[in-house]
Amino acid sequence: MSTRDFSEFKTLLDNPRNNILVDIHSCPIERASIDADDPKYNEYFIKVPRNIYVVLISDFGQNKIGEDNVQHQDRMMYGNPSWPWIGDSEVLRTAQIYFPGDDIFNPLMMFGQPGEYDENYDIFNVVTGQPASFNKSNKQLQGKEAYMTYSRKTILAKLRGNHPKIVYIATCDPRGDKPSTWTGIQWNNLIRKRQLLQKNHRSIFKKFIKTSGTSRRSARQQGYGASGRSAMGLLQNVDYQHFEIDMDSITPLTIKAVSIDDDTKACVTQCDYKKSCTDNIPLVGTIAKFCQNKYCTFETGETGICKEYNEIEMGKRSKRSKNRQSKKRRGGKRQTNKKKKRKHRHRSRKRRSRKRRPRKRRTRKR
Repeated sequence: MSTRDFSEFKTLLDNPRNNILVDIHSCPIERASIDADDPKYNEYFIKVPRNIYVVLISDFGQNKIGEDNVQHQDRMMYGNPSWPWIGDSEVLRTAQIYFPGDDIFNPLMMFGQPGEYDENYDIFNVVTGQPASFNKSNKQLQGKEAYMTYSRKTILAKLRGNHPKIVYIATCDPRGDKPSTWTGIQWNNLIRKRQLLQKNHRSIFKKFIKTSGTSRRSARQQGYGASGRSAMGLLQNVDYQHFEIDMDSITPLTIKAVSIDDDTKACVTQCDYKKSCTDNIPLVGTIAKFCQNKYCTFETGETGICKEYNEIEMGKRSKRSKNRQSKKRRGGKRQTNKKKKRKHRHRSRKRRSRKRRPRKRRTRKR
């Protein structure tokens, strides 16, 4: 990973008047997400726009939860001078920094629906708490379902401006289900990239805290205490819980097997022989033929013959053992055939000895 210059990000933390909190749901990938009649969701990864730093608070496979008005507790934390060195432990654990130009996952997103508990979900300035200039009911941006039409790309593009800013997005990150037209390998690649992005950008966040903390504490944090939903000193009416496991997704995290006839049908149960075939019952005729194949249950609920993926197809790469590496790769000389080498040396010595042996002088008999 390339070295990051945190200077502008640090400046934006010191002057948070342009920084934004996006309070919004993230929707799971659906089996029909990329059908021909609904092509709006076909960009799973995008580049973060210029002048925007994204701080994403999410945990893969988890739903973000909170009580009413919790967004303002979070907003006060992000606008506090002690952030991010003093903050809620779960927020600090899951926070990720994305710089302009970085790849970021691009789910569909939705604000709350009128009359529901989440109707006040919006985009807020972290200092003033006032909603930002964003029309969340814009009919031109709405698709089949109202309030469920924005992608992360749309949100970030609308917030981009001439002045740099930090955009905080505290949201769910459900695994979702494999689109019906995708193969198992495509799904495994998508999941692997999502997890890798989250891991790498959490590391960037931790590196920033570690390298920038001392100077910022001395410059800004004197006389300030934590506010909002922070690690210590919370009131009882401020909720502590942040995440719960996503239980709605059906597609496995890693698809290990698919239909033998159709790679787009993923197994949601283990691909294995029928129990009757493994109980040591003598098999004859059609029963023996039946037991030559493995079976599983697919996402659609039907059962059929399946085939298993190998480790590379499942998104795993086997690590080469150091013992298998040649000496040359480990910094030494490559091994050679000792027998051959000795034989070769023996011949060489013989040749040399023959050359060095002085000739006998011939004497004539008198």
